[in-house]
Amino acid sequence: MSVDVKISLDGRSMAYISRLKQAPAAARRELLRTIDRENQVTVGQIQQRRLSRRGPDTLGVITNRLRGSINATKAQLGSDGGIYSGMGTNVVYGGIHEFGFQGGVTVRAHTRRIHEFVEGTAQPAIFNPKSGKIAPANRGVRVETGTVQVRSHTRNIKVPARAYIRRTIEERVGAYQVAISSTVTRLMQN
Repeated sequence: MSVDVKISLDGRSMAYISRLKQAPAAARRELLRTIDRENQVTVGQIQQRRLSRRGPDTLGVITNRLRGSINATKAQLGSDGGIYSGMGTNVVYGGIHEFGFQGGVTVRAHTRRIHEFVEGTAQPAIFNPKSGKIAPANRGVRVETGTVQVRSHTRNIKVPARAYIRRTIEERVGAYQVAISSTVTRLMQN
């Protein structure tokens, strides 16, 4: 699933970009490089702001797999004169967190360990010199007492859309506009 984000520019910049097919190859490459640089900044902000902190709209790092997989494709000039680039991840659950999901998921058959709390194996309170606090005494121990076989079943889940990629791009639209317009202005002056 993909979402298009369009960036609008001022009239002069749009007129120049529409003539981009006929522009020298160096000018086209420079504009594409500008977009690629902005994409890398966006990827960094997604990783830092949306995937490194825990919160209602962020994910927080557990294994670093999703955060490390965020990437942007190279900007390309389309046959219609538009410039196209993409951003995303190849991690399956990345799409679930970006767009949300509600429905049934099959849980495979597995073995679950059963634990019990056994009292009477007390340990004394421990003083922590760094914090200056006393950890309470442990009055028991959690002990594995057996296993049980869980059959395959369907579980209904609801994952809210966190839109960590879309929100970051939307926040940075102004930065894209400034960078592209300044590159276009510089190219027009040369």
